Amino acid sequence: MRDLLLLGLLPFLIFYAVKRPFIGLSLWLWSSLVPLQSWSYGVATSIRWNLLFALCTIVGFFVQNKKPPMVFNGVFRLYLLFVVWVTVSSFTHNGYEPHIWDRYDRFIKASLFFLFAALIIEKKIHIEAIAWALVLSVGVKVGSQGVAVILSGGGHRAVGISNAFNDNNLAALATLMVIPFMVFLFLKYKKQIVMKYALLAGLLSNIAFIMGSESRGAFLGLLVLGGFFFMKSDRKGLVFTLICIVSILALSLVDQDWLNRMDTMNELGEDSSFQGRVIAWKMHTLMALHDPFFGGGFDSASYGPMIQILMFDWSTLDFISSPYPSKIHVAHSIYFQILGDTGFGGAFIYFALMAKLYLSFQKYRKNLLDNEMKDFAMYSSLSVISFLVAGAALSAAYNEIILALLGLQVGLTRFYLNQEKLNLPSSTIRQKPTVATRKNNG
Repeated sequence: MRDLLLLGLLPFLIFYAVKRPFIGLSLWLWSSLVPLQSWSYGVATSIRWNLLFALCTIVGFFVQNKKPPMVFNGVFRLYLLFVVWVTVSSFTHNGYEPHIWDRYDRFIKASLFFLFAALIIEKKIHIEAIAWALVLSVGVKVGSQGVAVILSGGGHRAVGISNAFNDNNLAALATLMVIPFMVFLFLKYKKQIVMKYALLAGLLSNIAFIMGSESRGAFLGLLVLGGFFFMKSDRKGLVFTLICIVSILALSLVDQDWLNRMDTMNELGEDSSFQGRVIAWKMHTLMALHDPFFGGGFDSASYGPMIQILMFDWSTLDFISSPYPSKIHVAHSIYFQILGDTGFGGAFIYFALMAKLYLSFQKYRKNLLDNEMKDFAMYSSLSVISFLVAGAALSAAYNEIILALLGLQVGLTRFYLNQEKLNLPSSTIRQKPTVATRKNNG
C-alpha cells in the first residue's frame, strides 16, 4: 500500500520540488536521513529517491527567475575551507584507498546539500520546511520504536534507523538533535489540536527511544538538553514541571539492567567499553601526531597497516592509562575523529565552525525581531549543544543533520539581513540626488 502511495505521489513531488526548490531541499534531506526504501516495498525500492530529489532541487534552483542574494558569511567560508582541507587530507591519506574515496564521495554529496541549502533558504516557510523534514524523517522513524519501548514497558531494545545512523547510539544522537525542532513545531502549532497532540506523542516516543537505546552518551545529552532548555526558557516554572513529568514517565520504562549500565559511568576506569574508547582516542591522537597538518584521511587510524605503524609510538601517550590495543576501534568521538582524519589544522577549522554556528544562533535569538525565528534560533542552538555533548562518544562528525544546521544558519543570516534592510532608518538610506539638490550644492 505504501508502495502505491509513494508511486502515486511521485509526479506531484517532482513537480513541486522543481517549482519550489525549498520543497525539493526538504525532500532531499528527508530521503537522505531515512531512505525511502525503508518505508516502501516492491517497485518503489528500486527508485533512487534521494538522487531524484537532489536533481529536482538543483534544476529548480537554476530555472527559477528570482534567486536569493548570496550570503558569504563566516559559517559558509569556514565550511568551504573545511571541504578544501578534507580534500587535501583525502589525497594525502594513510588509509585504505577504496574506503577513503567512498567516504569522500559521501562527504561531497552531503556538502552539496549544504551548498544548496545555503543558496535557497531565505524565508520562514523555507526554514520551517527543513524543520518538518527532520521531524518527519528521524522523528517518525525512531518514534515507531519509541512506541514499542513504551508498550513493552521498556523491554524493547532500540536499534539503528538507517545507513547513516545504523546503531542504537547513532540513532539516539540523531533523535537528540531532532527533539528541539519537534518542540519548536509543537509550540508553533499548539492551538491546532490534531498537530499539537501528534507532535506531543512524537516527542514522548522520541524520548522513550533514547531511554530504550541504552546509550550512555545520549542519556547524558538528554540531561544536558533538558538543562539548557530550562535555562533558555522564559517560562521556567512550566518547563520544570514538564521536565519532572517526562522524567518520571521515562524512568518508569527502565529496568535494573538499564540502571546498571548507566551506573557504569561512575566506574569508567573498569568499564571495558569505555576502555575501548580510550584506546580509539589515543590511536586517533597518534594519527594526528603522525600527520599533524592534514591528518591521515577518513578512518585511517582504524586501518590495520596504519595501526601497526602507530603502535610503535604507543608509549608517547603512556600517561593516559589504557590497555594495549588488541583489535581495531573506530574513533568513538567527533573530536578525535576529526583530529585523526584531518589533523590539528582540520580540527581547528571544524571546531571554529561549530563555535561560530552556536554563537550565531545565540546572536539571532537576541537580535531577530520575528518571535518565531527567535525561538527557532534558540532551538537550533540546543540541537548544536546536543551534537557536541552526545557526539563526544560517537563517530558522527560528518552527519547530515549538522550540515542541515549549517545550511539553516546561512538561511537565517539571509533572513536577518532582510530584516535589517526593512528596518533601516530612512536617514541612512543613500538616495540619488535630485536636480534641485545638485543646484543647491553648487
